[in-house]
Amino acid sequence: NLFVHPVRCNEGFGITLIEAMAAGIPCITFLKGATGEIISDGKDGFLVMENGTEAFAERLNDVIGMYYNEYEHFLEVSENAIKRAWDFDVRKYVETLDGYLCSEENY
Repeated sequence: NLFVHPVRCNEGFGITLIEAMAAGIPCITFLKGATGEIISDGKDGFLVMENGTEAFAERLNDVIGMYYNEYEHFLEVSENAIKRAWDFDVRKYVETLDGYLCSEENY
């Protein structure tokens, strides 16, 4: 129901986050590297702003509480995660690249 990604160093690109989100599984992770570009906190996943296991555990407890007490909101985050994952679909990148390479200004 929740993908826990307690990365402690800067994340170049979190493909595992995208994969979980595409499956409708909200993610919780530290705000490190590109994670903030992938996840919008509280909208399509959950970011832990402070370093440290205590901060992570506290935020994880909050999210688990949301699952049990605000399930409709948790489902909304799950649906938003799926939508956000589509932003990283390879077909979208190929279309963008094709459009760029085929434009007249690039010839």
